[in-house]
Amino acid sequence: MASKKSKVVKFGDVDIVFKELDVSEVRSLMGIKPVDYIDAFALDGITLSELAYMAGIAVEEFDRASSGDLDELCSAAKEVNPLFFGIRDRLGKLVERVQ
Repeated sequence: MASKKSKVVKFGDVDIVFKELDVSEVRSLMGIKPVDYIDAFALDGITLSELAYMAGIAVEEFDRASSGDLDELCSAAKEVNPLFFGIRDRLGKLVERVQ
């Protein structure tokens, strides 16, 4: 079995480690509901709650994040978790076809 990918991103004075999720973790992640509209729509393709889950931190930690911070954190999450982002993309396309 291949070792899981990971990426460390500096966020303020904290190192956040994004780890590659396994299938069961992706299933859990897909069940997370946004806490408010900012959580749901601040980022393209992922909620703040989902990003926090991937980072292993509380979503409130992003309250002090700038747009640049969130872009960098999102890029790291996408780099190590293409499975999750691929599923999200395919689900979005399916919803568009059904409508």
